[in-house]
Amino acid sequence: MKKITKCLLLITTLSFILLSGCNSTNHSSHVGQSLKQENSGGKASHSENIDNPSNKETNPQLDGYEVSSIEDLYGTWKVWIPGGFVEWYDKESKGTKTLEYQIGQDAGTVVVNSNGIYKMSHGAWGNEIVQNTWHIANVGEINGEEVIAIILENGLAETDWAIAPSPSGKIRLLQRTDETWTDGTSIWLFVSELYR
Repeated sequence: MKKITKCLLLITTLSFILLSGCNSTNHSSHVGQSLKQENSGGKASHSENIDNPSNKETNPQLDGYEVSSIEDLYGTWKVWIPGGFVEWYDKESKGTKTLEYQIGQDAGTVVVNSNGIYKMSHGAWGNEIVQNTWHIANVGEINGEEVIAIILENGLAETDWAIAPSPSGKIRLLQRTDETWTDGTSIWLFVSELYR
């Protein structure tokens, strides 16, 4: 489970880095919210300028989607990377770490057509647009969940992706990994949320 958590954190962190166009050795937040910790001789000093991040960004409508049939997943979806805190390490200052809140961002689109064809783009994978076929997921295929879901075949990064609702009514975009559960089925990692 720790391995999965580390992979998910890495994917989320990479998404923030790629989408914000920042460089890890000299980064300044466009939001202006940071928590700096400078270590010198084992003593830590803090300077804080953190407001409630949820007041700084406008989240799209991400929940309340009801999926009662596969047709509810057809159409155009926008890809949303949720906001979160990212730690940056500055090599030039020899150990200064900055914990910054990165606001959520739009990252692309997924179009699911009723004819079995989809088109997908995601900013974390550059400007590439993939078009391929999709199929309905088998019951339990997505991490053992009994949900109505779509598998996007051979998508970005040459892996399968899934569009699957969460119990809270959010629509998730997940990526198949090479790792498996004890029953031999694939482990799917959350990458982004989808909204209309």
